[in-house]
Amino acid sequence: MENKELKVKHLIALRNNYFGMIMLISGGIAGLFFGDFLNIKILTLICLGIYFDYLFLMKFLYTNSKIEKLVGE
Repeated sequence: MENKELKVKHLIALRNNYFGMIMLISGGIAGLFFGDFLNIKILTLICLGIYFDYLFLMKFLYTNSKIEKLVGE
C-alpha cells in the first residue's frame, strides 16, 4: 500500500513539473510573437517551442492517465 502511495506522489510531482514546463514554454512562444522582428532564427525558435510544448503536453496527459489508473485500482 505504501509503495502505491509513493508512486502516486511521485507521479503527481512529475505532472506538476510537466505543467510548469508547459507554462514556461508557452509563455516563451507568446513572447516571441510580441517582438518587432521576424527572421529565420525566430521562426526556428517558434517551431522548436511548439514541438517541445506538444511533447510536454503529451507527457502531462500520459502521467495524468497513469495517476487515474493507479488511484482507480
